[in-house]
Amino acid sequence: MTESDKKTSPPKRPRMRMKLSRPTPPKPAEKRKEPEDKQEQDGKRLKTDDASYGPYGGLSPAYGVPAGVDLSGMSPSYGMSPSYGISPAYGASPSKPNPIDLGGVLKASIMQMLKELSPNNYVETNIICVKLSTTLAVALDKLADNKILAMPVVDEEGHYLDIVDNFDVMRFITNSFTDDEILKSKQPSEETQSSVWHELTIKGKTLMSHTVKDLIAKRGSRGDVQVTTLEGTDTVSKLLHVFLKNRTSDGRTFHRLVLLTPERHIRAMVSQSDVLKYLYRHEVNVKAASMQSGKTLKEIGLTKRRVVVVQHNSSILYAFYKMTRFQAHSVAVVKEGKLVRHFSASDLRGFTSTSFPLLLSPILTYSTKKPATTSSDATLWEALQLFAGKKLHRCCIVDSNGIPYSLVSIANILAALMKV
Repeated sequence: MTESDKKTSPPKRPRMRMKLSRPTPPKPAEKRKEPEDKQEQDGKRLKTDDASYGPYGGLSPAYGVPAGVDLSGMSPSYGMSPSYGISPAYGASPSKPNPIDLGGVLKASIMQMLKELSPNNYVETNIICVKLSTTLAVALDKLADNKILAMPVVDEEGHYLDIVDNFDVMRFITNSFTDDEILKSKQPSEETQSSVWHELTIKGKTLMSHTVKDLIAKRGSRGDVQVTTLEGTDTVSKLLHVFLKNRTSDGRTFHRLVLLTPERHIRAMVSQSDVLKYLYRHEVNVKAASMQSGKTLKEIGLTKRRVVVVQHNSSILYAFYKMTRFQAHSVAVVKEGKLVRHFSASDLRGFTSTSFPLLLSPILTYSTKKPATTSSDATLWEALQLFAGKKLHRCCIVDSNGIPYSLVSIANILAALMKV
């Protein structure tokens, strides 16, 4: 071995031993620090995310979910459900809810709904119709004899043209009088009642000889807008959309629609009342799916609609004058400020061409049924139950003293239920 080898070889061994003798095992404290950092990050996300939605699948921090909690398998409406995951009523992503279908109820077809409600009375052969040449006298008698409120208008071949209802006839009659004539009949005294009654009888005979064509010409056609292009196989959800989004020229929703065949023959008629009754039959599904159903009318904002008022001794003709003037479908009849009747065109369901002089009668002598009422503290579902049980189209909201101050309708209830 040379002298140079002796000098260089010893340093190599210590360096090799140095590398092998200095392991760096992970510190236990560092392992615990990692999830703490993650929790801090999660906490920041809770603070910076939108107030409506949190970081855990869109759930709001208002639910009180602590950071780091695993929400997989949690169902917002039914509690823990590891096997089913998020409740179908809320969809797969609560932060971006799907269009509400009220627990699957609105997925049924329109014809399925009609068959469920009335298995033997939904087909076209049972629909009462009138023609353009039909006189108003005959039209009123048909409405009264069949205890219905509306009829489609068809041509000689049975093709659909338009639709008329009791309110259209009453408005046509009311618009045929001058304001002075109406005011004279508001509360006719014994001295004037005889002469007014005679004038009314003569004018009534003339009006009843007019045709449905005359009525539509004065009112304006609603034929195209009251026909839905929906098929019978389309869903109730689509039907509701048509009901709630379309408006008449005076801003009202349509109360009924006509389903047509490709040849424009009438296949079925469907109304807002049909949809409401259908939802009432599926109470469990609707109440579980709609967060609105348990809220009060005041919370939802359904207590702000104005109500048209007439005095208890007003004539029926004057009540229709007020409805026509304010484009309302009903009036609240009050005595000393308190509600005693709720009068609408549907109350004249049995009104015929020979009943014309009755328009001079005070409302209370013709309408004897006590009104159904609700309060601002009633829940939306309680209001729906009231409407379905008593077959209402609209209902007055009264205060604790029985004084009416607002009005709620079927359209209001349906629109509120559809809000997520």
